[in-house]
Amino acid sequence: MKIGLTYDLKSDWVWKPTDPKDANAELDKPKTVDELSAALEAGGHDVVRIGGLKNLVNLLPNLEVDIVFNICEGL
Repeated sequence: MKIGLTYDLKSDWVWKPTDPKDANAELDKPKTVDELSAALEAGGHDVVRIGGLKNLVNLLPNLEVDIVFNICEGL
C-alpha cells in the first residue's frame, strides 16, 4: 500500500510576536517522522512524505497514494 504521511514540523513554525511560548508544542520533530515512516515501511508499505498543508496542496494534482496517515497539528 502507498501511504501518504502528513505532519507539521516544529522547525517549520513561523513565530509571531503574539504566539505563546508553547505555540508549536504539538508539532513534530524530524525524528518522529523518520521513525513513523520506518515503522510503516517495515510493515511492507511505501511511504510518501507529504508534510503540512502547503505541501499537500502543491502535491495534490499528482499525488497518488492509497491512504493518508495524518499527524498534522498545525494549520
